[in-house]
Amino acid sequence: MEKKIIYLNGYLYWWSFFRRILFTLAPVLFALFDVRVVKTDFWVMMIFWIPGYVLLSWSKNLIGSDVTTQPWGEIQEAFFAPHLVIPVILEHIGFKQSKFLVTSKKQGDSSKDWIYAVPNIIILILLVISIIKFNYGKFGSEMLYGSVITFWLINNLINTFLAICIIVGKPYFEEQYFAVKGFAQFDTAPNEKIEVDSLNEKNIKLRLTTNDLFRVRNEYTINILTENYTAKIKMRVIDIITDKNGFLCLGVITIIDEQNYRKYLQIIHDGFNGILSTKRDRWFTTFDLLSKNMKHRFIGTSKK
Repeated sequence: MEKKIIYLNGYLYWWSFFRRILFTLAPVLFALFDVRVVKTDFWVMMIFWIPGYVLLSWSKNLIGSDVTTQPWGEIQEAFFAPHLVIPVILEHIGFKQSKFLVTSKKQGDSSKDWIYAVPNIIILILLVISIIKFNYGKFGSEMLYGSVITFWLINNLINTFLAICIIVGKPYFEEQYFAVKGFAQFDTAPNEKIEVDSLNEKNIKLRLTTNDLFRVRNEYTINILTENYTAKIKMRVIDIITDKNGFLCLGVITIIDEQNYRKYLQIIHDGFNGILSTKRDRWFTTFDLLSKNMKHRFIGTSKK
């Protein structure tokens, strides 16, 4: 019996999109077409809704980890829900997809990403229109009585916007680096150990105590040494900059051979990325996340 319940739970999981779509569109139906999902008056709704919402938020905060929070589940559901409708229904009636499609791992903007975002964009537009139409011309007590619907619409608006951000990807204003604990040794100075600041598959940053070790535009053969791996590469210096900790050498790398390339990938990806946060700020809300995202995408783009 227990196994049957587990299988049933696994089956119902794929239909969870229906709950998310209903939760998202219910206030839209009321705001635009006056279709009521629940018939009740304002104060009865507040008596049941406020304690339930407070307890739900409190329990979500308790079970959240040091890195992620439960509200991210709502954003993920908003991201997946529109795209699960047709596949789940087709699978249910016997039309199965036999070929597995691998998601592209290429960075940067893509027109296909925006095509995938169309269902969420339509929902976002409906939410914006609903907020404007529902609150237009209301004052005083009318705003109070409609506050739950407005809050519901705004909450869904934020989740849908962040879901679109996930689909279209992160704007890459600069190269993304990984923090690595290790040293670089040069063939021309084998006794000199230089601290590796950070690196990625194309570039490397070295922490220097003096700026007379390298010349810009020169190429050097170096060994990158970490606790578990050593990779031999070539680096062409593109710049040496001064910061509060001394000097930072910026270089473009060229892998020498396949074996060293594999070792270099291990250096980058085998381990925790020290740049990522290990502790979340519990006072950082979904509204803060929205504000940070919009600032990074729109204000950052205008400054570029």
